[in-house]
Parts: sequence; structure tokens; C-alpha cells
Amino acid sequence: MLPKSPDLHHTRSLHRFVYEAMIGLALWFLLWNSA
Repeated sequence: MLPKSPDLHHTRSLHRFVYEAMIGLALWFLLWNSA
């Protein structure tokens, strides 16, 4: 396990935000493309 640090936590949060944003855009694109 890596030692907890503010920088690591911030990076994990940023990656999670980007990951969720990509999923949201993918779902939106599928809905728009099927319309």
C-alpha cells in the first residue's frame, strides 16, 4: 500500500472525476445517436 498523502488523494479524486465524466459523455452520445 502506498502511504496516504494529499497529492495522491487529489490525483485519485481527479482520475475518478475524469472517469465518471467519460462515462457520462459516452451514455449521452449513445442516447443522442439512437434518437
